[in-house]
Amino acid sequence: TILLYHYAYYISPRRIYRKLKLADTENRYVFGETAVVISSCGREGYKAHETFPYALLHKVMETSEYFFLFIDKLRAYTVDKSEMTNTEIEAVRAALLATPDLTYKACNY
Repeated sequence: TILLYHYAYYISPRRIYRKLKLADTENRYVFGETAVVISSCGREGYKAHETFPYALLHKVMETSEYFFLFIDKLRAYTVDKSEMTNTEIEAVRAALLATPDLTYKACNY
């Protein structure tokens, strides 16, 4: 039973993750005044390109390290702020806050 537990807890999730088509997908974000353009590149030539107007986002949460752009209640894109300059962070924050009816929440962690 110990071997079964070890396999189910450690090995099986790794094997499942490696089989996912979207595993190791890299997202690039370009923030405009009214929309964000998200380009994704992944395994086996997977590519996607989407434009989300800020007004169509469900909500945005900001922590000290990330922006979370919620497309709906369950799905969100995570934007790492460490790869942005302070000027870019302020510009993104200003564009998001200027969007009417967008729920924006800043978290202190």
